[in-house]
Amino acid sequence: MTEEREGLLPILDVEIDLPAGQSVSNSVARGIAEAAGEILGVERSRTWVRMRPLPVDREAKGAEDHSAEAHPVFVTVWRLSSPGPRLLRDQAEALARAVADVCKRPVEDVHVLFEPSPARSPPRAD
Repeated sequence: MTEEREGLLPILDVEIDLPAGQSVSNSVARGIAEAAGEILGVERSRTWVRMRPLPVDREAKGAEDHSAEAHPVFVTVWRLSSPGPRLLRDQAEALARAVADVCKRPVEDVHVLFEPSPARSPPRAD
């Protein structure tokens, strides 16, 4: 039985580093939700995306100076079950490409992490 049939929704937490003065439109979250639904194999309307801006002073990359050109996007995918390692890798790569496309960022600036869902959603009453 799939997560969707059990009433479990994938939830994506997206933190996006924004240059000063920029914001994220709702169409970005919607575009990520639609792409993620297709990639994860769930109905697009059942995929949730929570977007948060990440101020430039709240992230760093090792000992390097934060480049004015680099604006990373961090995506955490919360789901109950994990597919096998090969499918997980394929999904992570596809999500990174899709998020990069929607956010207009280089794919190397998109970082995808899968985490187990901390709680079950209640079953749908169809």
